[in-house]
Amino acid sequence: MGLKLAFQYNFMQKTILFAEDSRGVAKYIIEELDYVFGNEVKVIHCPDGLSAYGHFSNPAHNFDLIISCIDMPGMDGITLLKKCKALSPETPFVLFSAVEYSDDPGAAEADAYIVKSCDISELIACLKDLLNLLLPVCVN
Repeated sequence: MGLKLAFQYNFMQKTILFAEDSRGVAKYIIEELDYVFGNEVKVIHCPDGLSAYGHFSNPAHNFDLIISCIDMPGMDGITLLKKCKALSPETPFVLFSAVEYSDDPGAAEADAYIVKSCDISELIACLKDLLNLLLPVCVN
């Protein structure tokens, strides 16, 4: 008798740290994530890399994933990536930029690199995968 796989949602709410300096982009992405994930995901938005790093490095916060723009005032996304990975290498980090920087050696540490567009289906699929929102379980 073989094992059968079923899929079960992981109902533990996931917390995403989102570093994005454009208010319009941030509002759009947060609304879309709320629409797609509902209560499964909580998004904490920071308008720049410095405040995002302040949140991430605060032991009172526990983030399951980071999404960051690259070009931001104060601290850019690649510097934020390096600093966050130094503190917590296991936390998935998604670079999300309007400009193609994937050839930048600093971007290599990112778990995913997504170019911004009006269609955020690639971002949604990436987040589902990295956050394991649909988990396979064995059933008899």
